[in-house]
Amino acid sequence: NQLHLGTGQDKTFGIDLLNRVRPGDLALRDVGYFGIANFRVVELRGAFWLSRLPLTVEAVSEKGVALEEILRKHRGNLLDIRVRFTAEGHPARLVAICASKAKSAKRRREHRSYARQSGRTTPAKTFIRDGWHLLVTNVSQSIQTPADLAAQPCSGR
Repeated sequence: NQLHLGTGQDKTFGIDLLNRVRPGDLALRDVGYFGIANFRVVELRGAFWLSRLPLTVEAVSEKGVALEEILRKHRGNLLDIRVRFTAEGHPARLVAICASKAKSAKRRREHRSYARQSGRTTPAKTFIRDGWHLLVTNVSQSIQTPADLAAQPCSGR
């Protein structure tokens, strides 16, 4: 463990974290620190990473099906599949946990409001993703099941 001044920048701490990763560690990377290069560093050190999937990152199944198409057709509360990030082709495990109706509605309102303010329209894929909590990781299902990650029942699509 290491203490840092409250005036320090989070980006600096994020780099420091990568330099301190040891085999078997789990590096939690929030969307602001999402980076395939960072994930590769963690993997090369024999460690694990877990992050939420940013809206700007495209993902496809191993068969090339877009994530949004898979989510749109899925009827369960949990989804656990192998994906590739399309820009890099980096493989990962995606765990999708259905969001509550309230959480989904809040996200959609916020996206509509932002689009209205910026004179844009919200892409349909955004509204599909708004119904889910999307986690990506290199942790295998034998170590962490999707049910272990689920916090609430689904009712938000």
